[in-house]
Amino acid sequence: MEKYKLLKNGIFCLNKKENMTSSNCVEFVKKIIMRDLGWNKRFKIKVGHGGTLDYDASGVLVIGINHGCKILTHFLHGNKSYLVSGKFGEATDTYNKLGKVIHSSPYDHIIKDTFLCVLPNFEGNIMQIPPPYCALKINGKRMSDLIREGKTVHLSARPVYCSDIQCISFDLPHFTLLISCGAGFYVRSLVHDLGIALNSHAHVTKLCRIKQGSFILEDCLPMEHLNLEQILHGCYQAQSKCSANDAFGKPFRN
Repeated sequence: MEKYKLLKNGIFCLNKKENMTSSNCVEFVKKIIMRDLGWNKRFKIKVGHGGTLDYDASGVLVIGINHGCKILTHFLHGNKSYLVSGKFGEATDTYNKLGKVIHSSPYDHIIKDTFLCVLPNFEGNIMQIPPPYCALKINGKRMSDLIREGKTVHLSARPVYCSDIQCISFDLPHFTLLISCGAGFYVRSLVHDLGIALNSHAHVTKLCRIKQGSFILEDCLPMEHLNLEQILHGCYQAQSKCSANDAFGKPFRN
């Protein structure tokens, strides 16, 4: 019965692998729980996630189970940190390495000092246009699905917040940034816009979410060999770390 109680309010963080959708991760977790718990029609399992990660991205993905799903919105609107690598000289239609190259341009004129001087322009409250291929919905349909159907989608800039951008490495045409931001911020758009600001083009080559809310990458369960006992332990640690009035503003349901 203790297992059922933990799963009733379950929340933990998963280290999402690259080349897997966030929805696939949710189904993966649900199958593991049902497999290890044993099928029980009286005990229904609901699983959700607290914020989509790109298909080719890795890192912190907060997972909610049953009543735990009701507090996932706290993570959707909470602060996040990313480690992102980009490449100058090419723009793709998806703003990352999975897309088709649509523009090429020189990048030899970019020096580190200029690069560092431009970064603060993307900090604070800024206006940002989301990337064309993203999970945002228009009339109930994902923007990326509409584009794949050949429909024209007009994207408008919207207000987002970025608290800090740090340069981790700079070795043309490659660079790596550590970014701390709020809800609705697209790292792909930042890299794309950064290329334009430096009279070139750029796209994301690697993206990892290293923090979401109170969870950090070191808290995450690996997807390899994941089982119910690990999930239960992750839920227990999460409840201990995120106390009743800490991350969620209200206690877990008993």
